[in-house]
Amino acid sequence: HQLASVMQTGGRDGMKTLNADLAMLVRDQKITYDVGLEWASDKQEFNQYFGR
Repeated sequence: HQLASVMQTGGRDGMKTLNADLAMLVRDQKITYDVGLEWASDKQEFNQYFGR
């Protein structure tokens, strides 16, 4: 859990989580929401990017 927290708060240093990148791909319409959710490392966190 500590590593995920460091990566989430380290965005300005170029660190991103898999879920953050998947959410960006969904927003950019490169992948569907369902594909992003399927590959998400933490489905609850991924859903938070979309207010779910």
